[in-house]
Amino acid sequence: MLKVDDVLLTPQKAIILEDRAIISDIHLGFENVLQNSGISIPEVQLEDVIENLEVLISHGIEELIINGDVKHEFSQNLPGEWKDVVRLLEFLDERVKVCIIRGNHDNFLPTILRKFPGIKFEEMLMVGDYAILHGHRNIEINAGKLILGHEHPSVKFRDSVGGVYRYPCFLRIDGIFVLPAFSPLMKGTDMLTATGFLSPLLKDSRVEDAEVYAIEDKVMYLGKISDLKRLGV
Repeated sequence: MLKVDDVLLTPQKAIILEDRAIISDIHLGFENVLQNSGISIPEVQLEDVIENLEVLISHGIEELIINGDVKHEFSQNLPGEWKDVVRLLEFLDERVKVCIIRGNHDNFLPTILRKFPGIKFEEMLMVGDYAILHGHRNIEINAGKLILGHEHPSVKFRDSVGGVYRYPCFLRIDGIFVLPAFSPLMKGTDMLTATGFLSPLLKDSRVEDAEVYAIEDKVMYLGKISDLKRLGV
């Protein structure tokens, strides 16, 4: 884990703040969506998600905050999504408190959440000085510090023989932390080629000013996007 300001950035793609872990963009059921499009892949995502959550919970956290996009399909609850979301929430509900922040993919999630009355479903949550919200909507926030999801940030490097390596990453910019996608299937947006942010809450921020904390076996500070571009990586 790497301490930055008053939070911990973990290799499991989570921020730990006080006694809470914050993750974002799980996108359960993505395999089901691909299958409906004629692309067959094994359903492996949930096992990876639970394995990483077990590591996070072992750090002694008392609450898990899922900062949007628990599931993938916008317009309905697909059978595979329903199955995976229920299994995930059953796993969590026995171990920690859970709060889910609404993401842009979570339109039909409340139907599944009726089975879990103890799980909170919020538009935004304040923890200390931080407002935690997904980031897909432009809403007024009375907080100087934010933790967002939605962007799926990553950085992609090419080595001298043409090999390409992509690393999910945290971003920090203007008092805002941006979480990487918790899903192992969401490869993320390459911030080295991005011309702007998706979130309207970042419309006044320059991509080049974002600090990059890349994730492999540990979290590594790589400098600002502008630094990486100057190095030509």
